[in-house]
Amino acid sequence: HQSKMAGVGKRSHEEINAVLKKLLPECDSEYARYPMAYPRWLSLGEKGPKGEPTWIKSDDVGIKKDYVYGRGPGGPAYYHLLTTNAYINLYTKISNSRPGGCCSFSAEAREKVDEWDCANRILHARHVSKIPNDGAAVKAQIASASDTAQMNYNADNLQGFIGAGAGPGM
Repeated sequence: HQSKMAGVGKRSHEEINAVLKKLLPECDSEYARYPMAYPRWLSLGEKGPKGEPTWIKSDDVGIKKDYVYGRGPGGPAYYHLLTTNAYINLYTKISNSRPGGCCSFSAEAREKVDEWDCANRILHARHVSKIPNDGAAVKAQIASASDTAQMNYNADNLQGFIGAGAGPGM
């Protein structure tokens, strides 16, 4: 299968999962596999599909299978990959690790940026999605972008309208 998610190119699902694991080892989990298709995010205090906790209060002791270390309502902790907190932390991590140098792009450097962009787009969609489902996440991302564009269009036109009637003697 090839991805239909905008911006991840023509990578197969296997290639996308390899990129996610390469850049973010926490994604080496059945719960992070692309395409993700779960019905809802788990709340803190719930149990995961195998009875595991949704967060574990701890210092960062490295990679913990099915969890992401970071900040959240439980404080610094490991958050299960079926919680929104895991993807908020993963998106923050990937956003802060963009490969450098836009002007010295060898083929290898372009590939690193392309891989980063692929992972960044997926994690952005997941971290803002109302459910852990990549298809729904893309639709929500498009709707959000459309709403933002419409809001900016309306604001620009309102400015012009207000400015047109605000001259002397009005």
